[in-house]
Amino acid sequence: MHNASVSSLLEPPSEPESPEARDVSTNSCLVTWRPPYKDGDATLAYYHLEKRANQKGNWVRATNQKLSILAGQENEPFSTMVTGLIPDNVYEFRVAAENVDGLTGEFSLPSHRISTQPPFSIPGKPSRPDIKNVTETSATLTWRPPYDDGGDSIKHYLIQYKVTSGTHWAPSNEEPIDCEFALTGLNAEQEYHFRVAAVNTAGPGEWSDVSETCTPYKVVGK
Repeated sequence: MHNASVSSLLEPPSEPESPEARDVSTNSCLVTWRPPYKDGDATLAYYHLEKRANQKGNWVRATNQKLSILAGQENEPFSTMVTGLIPDNVYEFRVAAENVDGLTGEFSLPSHRISTQPPFSIPGKPSRPDIKNVTETSATLTWRPPYDDGGDSIKHYLIQYKVTSGTHWAPSNEEPIDCEFALTGLNAEQEYHFRVAAVNTAGPGEWSDVSETCTPYKVVGK
């Protein structure tokens, strides 16, 4: 009877404040919240953080285990990095507190929704490369940057080449940042095609149209 009386006096913590999510990437974000107003007259020990994707389905655990609260930090804001999110999804979070009596309170109101969609899109395709300064083993390519950079600066370009009679595109060993590049290691009297792609933070864009045929010439006397 005594134990039942004591149990009836135990209360769970109140719900924490609604969490905030920031520093969002395509697969992670930092979630922060303030502690509950009431701790149930017992020290706070853990937080339970949950997530929900795309405003549907069940709430599921957002971390591998409940989050321990350090001694002396019970009244301080709490932050944790949530990883393992899926790109191009919308997420919201909620949190509940557990005290040392093992009582868990209600979950907070959901956070504002965050999107893991990449902030940039891939760039468009550069202009068809022009060819100049052809030698026995090299050719210089020039091109114009894509009209659409995907909302981000172009980081570098990819260059590929192939013999016109083949199907395999070979990559250049270098990734220039300018719109001109001297490609070396070509074989004389072999016909080549070239193409170029731009790369930004979101990744490589579409390949340019294929260049005209280029034939490095054999120097007389060699």
